[in-house]
Amino acid sequence: MKKLFVTSLLLSLSLGLLTTASAAPAPKGFSVHVSEKSNADPDYSISIGGLPGGTLQAKYGSDKINHANFKSLEFNYYQALPLIDDLSVSLGTRRLEYNNDSTWKTQIGVQKRFKLTDKTSAYTNVFWSKDFLDQDLGLAYELTSNLELNLGYYNTKTDHIGGSSPRSEGISVGATFKL
Repeated sequence: MKKLFVTSLLLSLSLGLLTTASAAPAPKGFSVHVSEKSNADPDYSISIGGLPGGTLQAKYGSDKINHANFKSLEFNYYQALPLIDDLSVSLGTRRLEYNNDSTWKTQIGVQKRFKLTDKTSAYTNVFWSKDFLDQDLGLAYELTSNLELNLGYYNTKTDHIGGSSPRSEGISVGATFKL
């Protein structure tokens, strides 16, 4: 799984470097995000912004649910909506693995940031597929122009994965490095 993730990240980076950047509403450049979850292993993601119309993201996460591993690998393309500030929609795919059963699912999502102060914002992310609902809600603080700290709540509900319906929820603490 880790080899697949690293290969996928390198492929995503290569695609991003080969694609001509445009005046997209998404921030240009690379960002790396790491978050530690209260009931899970850390999540890792890398994003490439400034692509035609949006941002490409690859993400890997792993949870322990009922003494079994629940792993997730996903690829998303975010498109900012020009009429509403800091609102974007996404389309992607996610590979879910639980109890040695794995499946790829198409997912759609909505993301919104709410500016609270010059350096602080609230955010929410919702991803939906036929077999899962993934929700995040949190606060982000821009420590420097290249580093953002995050504190949030996550809730993932699945259905029909590995013969059961695993669920994971808790608090996450993370950092986003903008390169």
